Amino acid sequence: MIDESWIKGVSAEDARRVLSYKGLDWFLSEHGFEQRWKICVRNLRAAGDHDFASALEAGGEIFDRWEAIRTSRDEGDLTQAETNAYFAELRPHEQRIKAILKG
Repeated sequence: MIDESWIKGVSAEDARRVLSYKGLDWFLSEHGFEQRWKICVRNLRAAGDHDFASALEAGGEIFDRWEAIRTSRDEGDLTQAETNAYFAELRPHEQRIKAILKG
């Protein structure tokens, strides 16, 4: 078993700090690799941040679905319409996270 505590960006504190000034897409792009966002969700739940964890998890699932489409293509890109759909789907979860952080 890997000690996940050393992985930068996956602690509950990292999520709160980073998402207070960066967007959800940026966070997921940085922490989507090897689905580290899932570690962050577990850490948020362990810290008692269940609403935050739920919003991040929903966003992560959207990110994973669209990332699977993107990486299945030879050119590795989404169309503009797909990109717009991705952001439209992600937006409510980002707004929820921002509201949680504002308290």
